[in-house]
Amino acid sequence: MYKDRYIILYVLLWELYFLQGTFGFQGAFSQILLIFLLAVSAFYCYKVNVSKVKSQGIKAVNILLLLVFVYGLYLIIQGQDSAAYGRAYYHISRFSYLKVFLISLLPIYFFYYNTRNKEISQRTCIFLLFVFLVGYTLSFYTNLYEVTDGDEEKEITNNVGYYFLSIAPLVYLIKERLLLKTIAIGVISFYIIMSLKRGAMLVGGICLVLFLYNNFRYSSRRNKFIVCVLSITLLFLMYNYVIDFYNSSDYFQYRYEQTLEGESSGRDNIYSSMISGFLNQSNIFSILFGNGADATIRLYGSYAHNDWLEFLTNQGLVGVVIYAIYWSLLYKTWKKTIGNISLCLGTFILIYFTITFFSMSANDYSPCASLCLGYCLARSNHVWH
Repeated sequence: MYKDRYIILYVLLWELYFLQGTFGFQGAFSQILLIFLLAVSAFYCYKVNVSKVKSQGIKAVNILLLLVFVYGLYLIIQGQDSAAYGRAYYHISRFSYLKVFLISLLPIYFFYYNTRNKEISQRTCIFLLFVFLVGYTLSFYTNLYEVTDGDEEKEITNNVGYYFLSIAPLVYLIKERLLLKTIAIGVISFYIIMSLKRGAMLVGGICLVLFLYNNFRYSSRRNKFIVCVLSITLLFLMYNYVIDFYNSSDYFQYRYEQTLEGESSGRDNIYSSMISGFLNQSNIFSILFGNGADATIRLYGSYAHNDWLEFLTNQGLVGVVIYAIYWSLLYKTWKKTIGNISLCLGTFILIYFTITFFSMSANDYSPCASLCLGYCLARSNHVWH
């Protein structure tokens, strides 16, 4: 992996940026670091797009990036900040919309280009999987400590659960190391449960079932017994953990009862308001092209927590169509892949397409998700078992 050292450095710098609260540095240094990382990523975006060979998947990222860039740039030029109201009032800079999409999408080009040029090996991806696992563990406990003010008895829903979910597709690249990848998916699953994010738990549960099925299906005949033993052991440990966690956690019980009662954290009210607002528009321009970036904040005081409604409000029908094309092209790319790359990319699409219906997806790819997508798109036309 020595030849991949600058790839690893790039990832570590992203981890440093995301863990700035953990390491106690913010302000100017973090902004300079972010500008540097985005500049490097933008350079590779340029290199990918001037090359003659591009996958359908990269074209999908291109059209989505172009869409949000135009709307985000207009918001910056227009010079209008926003304010959101949730559990508290908070200010949203006019730079935030474009910033979060660039952080989410631009690194894909870095990983795509370097995979295409054989600079990122499968072994490096596996090494980075565990780098992300360590980084997100630190982020998980930092977030827990900050929100609870160090109160060990206080429990929260921890958004870092979605970052652990982003690691799941890369587990398929571990290949024949049965114990290692079973431990990896187990640790990911445990942290997702500890996060108490219902969306992450739902999608994580589906991913776990599919992993155990695919792990058995594609293992060699002589390894099937070992896979069965490891799978049963993992399920046994997880079952006992969930039961103990539920019995000892009032907050877990509360979240479970909320789910049974159909409580959606206010999403039903947000969704109905945005759908009604769109249908009652009389301006054909707003229907076709939306109300501009962060219009959900300006009009409703909250993000949609649904990518389709977010694009519908911000970019109108044109935005929804482009977003549908984005997912359609990724799906078509997946259909052309085989082996572990197919399982990896398929799991990525399953996770992030499902999330579009109840949370933010395309503007919230973690660096691990960007690595997964860039790597798989670069390998999509290759036979890779």
